[in-house]
Amino acid sequence: MTASEGTTLLDISSEGATLTIPDDKGGSRTYDLRVLKIGDNAKAKAFLRSSRINAYLEETRKVLLSDAERSATMAEIVCRPIPLTAIWGDSEGEAYLLWLAIRHNDPPITWEWVLNEMPPFDRQVLNDVLFHICNVAKPTEESTDPLDAKTDT
Repeated sequence: MTASEGTTLLDISSEGATLTIPDDKGGSRTYDLRVLKIGDNAKAKAFLRSSRINAYLEETRKVLLSDAERSATMAEIVCRPIPLTAIWGDSEGEAYLLWLAIRHNDPPITWEWVLNEMPPFDRQVLNDVLFHICNVAKPTEESTDPLDAKTDT
């Protein structure tokens, strides 16, 4: 079976992965994904931190808080360690990780394109991609939550 027949194909190597996704025109496109490096991990964590700050600001926009309360909460958000796997489970965050892995080998692909125009593909394939590009061991069968996976990053 080929990707053009409707199946997303994932070929994993130690250096990265090749992801072939069928498009809505009956064809397919292949993306070369690189395993995320330290700089990519830092960008992903900054993305997640920024998302958390923006969410907090949006949630408290109309709430009367003292400057001390607001500052304390912002400091907690900024200083809290963020494991890379914390970004999983958030569609935009997962798309960001995918973009970080694609952009090195395919620079014309933008963050906006991945977020808004990339053809959809199977959730299990996305999980496999994320485990691999983040260099995270898959959890055991007792726990399939990516947040339970062990990582050094």
